[in-house]
Amino acid sequence: NTHLPKRVEKMNKKMMNVKALCSAALVSQCLILSGTVFAQTNSTAGAKQVPMLPATMQATVDRISAESMRGHLTFLASDLLEGRDTPSRGLDLAAEYIAAQFRAIGLEPAGGDGYFQNADWNVLKKEIRRRPGAPVPPAEAEPTTPTIVRNVIGVLRGSDPVLRDSYVLVTAHYDHVGIKESLAGDKIFNGANDDASGTVSVIELAKAFAGMKERPKRSIVFMTFFGEEKGL
Repeated sequence: NTHLPKRVEKMNKKMMNVKALCSAALVSQCLILSGTVFAQTNSTAGAKQVPMLPATMQATVDRISAESMRGHLTFLASDLLEGRDTPSRGLDLAAEYIAAQFRAIGLEPAGGDGYFQNADWNVLKKEIRRRPGAPVPPAEAEPTTPTIVRNVIGVLRGSDPVLRDSYVLVTAHYDHVGIKESLAGDKIFNGANDDASGTVSVIELAKAFAGMKERPKRSIVFMTFFGEEKGL
């Protein structure tokens, strides 16, 4: 495949960009959760303050791995998951994968069914407001069995006995638009950037925070959800 080197190079750049965003998110969450430490520096434009992280937090930032994110993204955006449409087999596989990562990290399950917050898509889709100008969907026969879709939720409990009852949310949608049979050639919309990359960031941030020697004072909810591409 003559395009493979360019695709690999593009993936490497994407992972470095995602790592940078993860690091920035981690820094901002650390500042929110543990207080800001500032250092004053001089510049040609005058003195300014820049946030400085304690060594333990910097070590946490340094543990964010572009290689690890690349591994997660390669699976979530693979053809095996068929574009992660809501609902679909690929969406279910993605939910199981994310839950497995949360379990390995050691997050506390926070759904009604372990890490899963279940819903019946047959009920939810009736409540979605169509965008202006969107075509009216064709009438369908009323299904006789539920079509289960799942948000995936894990919690990292805070260390402070009082502040642990307040929560910071880190979220991303993990669905995409699936397969378009009307297209010629490759029919799968893999959704690497929308939003497998965001889902990977949630996983990597959860791992980084869970690996801290001293946990943040406030609890953190890590959540990935379905149905964004359908208007939820």
